[in-house]
Amino acid sequence: MTPPSNATRATVGFAVVALLLALVWQGTPDAPAVPHDPVVVEAIEPAASAPLIPMPGPPLIEGFAALYGEAASAAAAASAPLAADEIEVCGIGRVKAKGGQPLDRSLFTTAGDAAHRRLVAALAQQPDELARATALLLQRDDGPSHANAPQACEGADCSAPAEPQESDPQRQARVGANASQRDALAQMAVATRSPAVYTLAWRACRANPGGACQMLSTRQLATLDPTNADAWLEVASEADQRGETGLVDEALYRASKASTADLRWGQVSALALRSLPPGTPAIERRAVMERAAGIESALAMPGLKTLMQHCDATAVRDGNRLQVCADLAELMARRSTSLLDMAIGQALGARVGWPSERLQALRLERDAMSQAMKPMAIATGTEWSCAQIERETKWALDRGQFGEIGAARMLIARTGQNVAALARQYNDDRAAASARAASSPASGVVALAP
Repeated sequence: MTPPSNATRATVGFAVVALLLALVWQGTPDAPAVPHDPVVVEAIEPAASAPLIPMPGPPLIEGFAALYGEAASAAAAASAPLAADEIEVCGIGRVKAKGGQPLDRSLFTTAGDAAHRRLVAALAQQPDELARATALLLQRDDGPSHANAPQACEGADCSAPAEPQESDPQRQARVGANASQRDALAQMAVATRSPAVYTLAWRACRANPGGACQMLSTRQLATLDPTNADAWLEVASEADQRGETGLVDEALYRASKASTADLRWGQVSALALRSLPPGTPAIERRAVMERAAGIESALAMPGLKTLMQHCDATAVRDGNRLQVCADLAELMARRSTSLLDMAIGQALGARVGWPSERLQALRLERDAMSQAMKPMAIATGTEWSCAQIERETKWALDRGQFGEIGAARMLIARTGQNVAALARQYNDDRAAASARAASSPASGVVALAP
């Protein structure tokens, strides 16, 4: 079966991460109940600053600032509500469907393909090793966007023309090109001293094993990145699959003594954006972001499943395991760069017996982050608008430099509200949504329990 398009992979990848976050943040069966009443903001323990992720390529291009000003003007001019058959396109205006047909989005595909080719060529020529590795990763081709679309109907009742299908020779050529790209990335990793490059190659190989990937190992990953808990969790996951209990214990212990937990999520999208030339049109920037995010989201997840299994309610009854899991909870809740790792740390904290006041303080910050991130949600018809592209660009660049948690805290600061107020608003909105869902059983919406 032909793989889905990058846009589909990005959507699915983000949905999976969101689901994981929701499941973890809602707590685990063995976690003690956490009160939801707001507490004073001073109860939050100051978290360590998220470590910076070195970003190669040119500095934040000044052209973005000018585009942001144009975006604000365009957004103000297009403030009237969109019709059901309209979308707002930055630099173009409102685009309306004709004759009852779906909106023609070939403009975005054409612009995105051209920008992507130029970006890959530019990255491949950069002296920075991570930029060249990113160029290799972004060369991956998952086939035409309609590859996984429903088959066109046949017969007299069909009015829609069939989509052109990819031929077997085309598919074979694409699969071969992807294998060559993967092998080149793996071979680059063999000689690298960069943990970021090795991590990129390792996860790409996990997502698409074979070929030169056999030259990579989790041990080398941890050797290059010894202070990163997520590297050691990869070692634990692989050892767990092989049934090597002793190595699992060693890797979890090493992870618990690490100085950070850094998934490096978003580095590909941020590097892609930073490498675009000044004055790149907004729709090209968004197309590049979407494709980079789609490829990045398809990379294999680290060994978080192994961590949760080996720090479950039964395991933490052992004194030695309890200490390791408690140290991991502390690390991931306070010194991680990703929201997923932070959520895992909070769940582990509940398992190892953190007091309810501390869990509530962490939940308060998490709820405030969720509230501050709401403007990032895309309203129907506005995904290509200047205002939305501006928000996505700013988020991607901040996440690449400061990590997800650092970027989320910056969003909180920009609201001008304190954590307690944002958390209260988030929970009020959830309660209102639950009430609306409960009063409309025919809608099919299922309310989440707080």
